[in-house]
Amino acid sequence: YFEEYCTPEKEQKTLFQVENPPQNLSNSNFIVCWPIEMVYRAENQLLQFAGFIMPLAYPNSQQLYELCLPNIKQSLQDVLHQKFNRTTKEGMIARFKLCVNIAIAIHAIHSSKQYVLVDAKPQNISFTPNGQIAVTDVDSIQINDLVGNVIHHAAVATPEYIPSEGQNGILLPTTHFIPQSWDNFAIAVIFYELLMGLHPYAATFGGAYANQNTVSEKIQNGLFVHGNQKKRVSIVPPMHNNYQLLPTTLQTLFYDAFENGHNFPDKRPTAEVWGQTLFA
Repeated sequence: YFEEYCTPEKEQKTLFQVENPPQNLSNSNFIVCWPIEMVYRAENQLLQFAGFIMPLAYPNSQQLYELCLPNIKQSLQDVLHQKFNRTTKEGMIARFKLCVNIAIAIHAIHSSKQYVLVDAKPQNISFTPNGQIAVTDVDSIQINDLVGNVIHHAAVATPEYIPSEGQNGILLPTTHFIPQSWDNFAIAVIFYELLMGLHPYAATFGGAYANQNTVSEKIQNGLFVHGNQKKRVSIVPPMHNNYQLLPTTLQTLFYDAFENGHNFPDKRPTAEVWGQTLFA
């Protein structure tokens, strides 16, 4: 870490992660880059906290965000286009496999009941052309005890992956306990972007929602493109139409995550449910 981040709080949080790792943080298809050793530097004959050691992500990895855009950028076309082409059955199956591996990795983190990612997003996940994934940047995670008392708060969250209860300020990661249902919203957004190529709330709405211009505003108002407010959509990007080609089971999970889960967060599918459904 840069020296200004080497605080006693950061040291205690990192030490907790080193001493209390979740089980099953890797297999042949995924790895969670979890802190495994503390790092100190000698300064004035004292040891000062400096950071931590974690496993490397897979060689030749790319940021998952590259597959969440409408098109694969030109510099990666040769490596990724054929393998993950959304217009082919094989390409979509490869994307489903990525979703399965992501779900398994996040389920491994959630299984301890003590960790919530809070800032889950494609930029914090890498992948290989063979479909292996690595979850990175887990040092900003929330740590809590088994009865819901926060031991260490999360540091950051990204607006496009924050559920409605975070958008309206009811829950703040730096001061409140964040339940795993928060992550379950982010997981669904990641999977939608990976499969469809755009955010599930990316559309232009009319009527009472004509002035809702940002994704955050649309999330706060429950404006899922395929939800109960779809009749209010005035301009829908064409890539959303591919949603109808998804298996009904997946459409149901997205509907639960974004529509039913808008007012009832516990209805959002867990990483385990996503993994079981996709694998089937």
